[in-house]
Order: sequence, then structure tokens, then C-alpha cells
Amino acid sequence: MEAHRKELGMPPDMPAEQFFQEFLAHQLAYKKSTKDVPNDAKDPSKGMHQESNYTEYERKMLQAWGYSDKPQEVMDEKSGLYAARFDPLKGAKGPDGKPLHSEVAFRGTADLGGIEADTSKYIGATQYEPHKKEIAALMHGGVGQVSTTGHSLGGAAILAATPLIPE
Repeated sequence: MEAHRKELGMPPDMPAEQFFQEFLAHQLAYKKSTKDVPNDAKDPSKGMHQESNYTEYERKMLQAWGYSDKPQEVMDEKSGLYAARFDPLKGAKGPDGKPLHSEVAFRGTADLGGIEADTSKYIGATQYEPHKKEIAALMHGGVGQVSTTGHSLGGAAILAATPLIPE
């Protein structure tokens, strides 16, 4: 990664892992990993299939950093909750040569559900409380010591979920 710092747009003084976490928190946490696409655009009755919702750049970034572009996701459209665990590719190592660990990204405020979560009894309560079990499974199902990242409301979700992070 260090050799491609300028090409990737990494600020010279930003640690590589922080740059990757910012990419997850500000880009990928705001979109589902897949989208439904008609099997036949001219005949919707022929059903649907799922395709990656990531751009080619986003897929290449994940692969360049050693992560799968097929995250495990927890989402609730009503409350605006979206969290995704990005697991490392088998045998992938970080810039320091050590094995990579899973990264969990929480979306910030992106819609009316997120605005309601911002104003609930504690920030994010309407997203976190109904989904504790799913979030715990996300935190416990990864590789190595899970790291978390999130922007705005996503950061508050991390604080609520901290007791769920395995030691």
C-alpha cells in the first residue's frame, strides 16, 4: 500500500489502516453490497438475481487491501441500520506483514430512520436495541480481533456495541 499511497489518495501522514477504515466508514457503509437485477430486462417475469452493488474501484480497493467484497451484513431499512463485516481473504497480510483481521463498518445517518435514531433515548438506540443479537453475531463471526469503524451515527453504534466485541 505504501508504494501506491499517492495513487490511492492516501494523505502522506495518515496511517494505512486508518485510511482503509475511512474508506469503509464513508463509502461502503452507505450501500448494500448487492442489488437485485432482472434476469431479463425486457421481461421482468423471468425473475431477479443479485449482483455486486460495488463499483469496480470499490471491489479493487477491497481486494488490494486483502478483503473480500462479500461482507456479512445486518440491515434494517426502517431504522436505517446498516453494518457490514469485511473479512480478510485467506492468507492476506497487512502492510506490516501480519495477518489481517475483520473490520466492521457502521453507517452514519443516511435517511429518516437514521434521524430518528439520532434523537432516540440514546443516539442509535432505535437501531441497536432491536438488533443486538445480529450485531453480536457480526462481531463474533470474524477473523481475529475485530476492528470497528463508523461515521457520525455509526460511531455512536460502535459505542453501544462495544460490550459485544470479543476480547
